[in-house]
Amino acid sequence: MCVAIPMRVRSVDGFEARCERSAAAAGGLCGPCTPAFDWNVSAQEGVSSCVNVTLAMLDEPGAVHPGDWLLVFRDEAIRRVTEEEAREVAAALEATAAVMAGDLSDENIRAGFADLVDREPPLPEHLKKLVDAQAADREKPAEP
Repeated sequence: MCVAIPMRVRSVDGFEARCERSAAAAGGLCGPCTPAFDWNVSAQEGVSSCVNVTLAMLDEPGAVHPGDWLLVFRDEAIRRVTEEEAREVAAALEATAAVMAGDLSDENIRAGFADLVDREPPLPEHLKKLVDAQAADREKPAEP
């Protein structure tokens, strides 16, 4: 499984940025997805990478600045994210790593996937319209 991890921009030079991840930011993960990726190795504080930020700048050239958070996959910034989203992704990655290591506790699941627990999966908009139309048809009085 390959995943993108949140990284914080430390400096920017054109379309490259020096980004840093910490144990908290990476959800306890050690690095980008590679065949040798080990979910059980914790990230070290201050581990940095040179990241291509071209994709993150498509909508707004020059929009990546020191302090920004990026979602990074194999040293490519997929997009900019808010600090809150970076924390949510890190929590989900940490919970995933814990589950893969055998921790199936309810507390762990809720900590990493609070937005998915105790709710039905949402329907896509095109299906919501169909369901609403069918419900409206059922509520119409039967014609004599």
